[in-house]
Amino acid sequence: MADISTVGEALAAEALGADVVSTTLSGYTSYSPQSKEPNLELVAELAARLTVPVVAEDRIGTPAQVRAALDSGAFAVVVGAAITRPHWITTRFVAGMKAKSRRLSLAGGPSRRRRAVAICLSR
Repeated sequence: MADISTVGEALAAEALGADVVSTTLSGYTSYSPQSKEPNLELVAELAARLTVPVVAEDRIGTPAQVRAALDSGAFAVVVGAAITRPHWITTRFVAGMKAKSRRLSLAGGPSRRRRAVAICLSR
C-alpha cells in the first residue's frame, strides 16, 4: 500500500508495484492542495487512471463525505479522527452549538437559552 499526496506519486507507486494507493498524505505535504475537506477530485482522478484500488483517506468526517468518496471511485474509505478521537468529536459538537447560539442571538432569538449535549463513550 502506498500513501500518496498527488497523482504523480500515485502513478509512480503503481509503476513500482504498489497493490493499493491511499490518499493519506493529500493536503499534508507542502506541494499538494491544502483544504479542510477531502480531496475528492484526487480520488476521482486516481480511480480513473490507476488499475489498482484507491483508498480515500484524508479529512473524511461525515457519512456524506464517505458516500461522496465512494461515488468518486474509492474502493474503500478510511474514517479516522471523526470516530476515533473523542476530544476532536466533542470540539466539533461544541463549535456547532456555539455557531447555532450566535445565529439565534443575531436573529433576535432566545440568546440566554442554554442547551446541553451529552456525549457518552463506552467500550
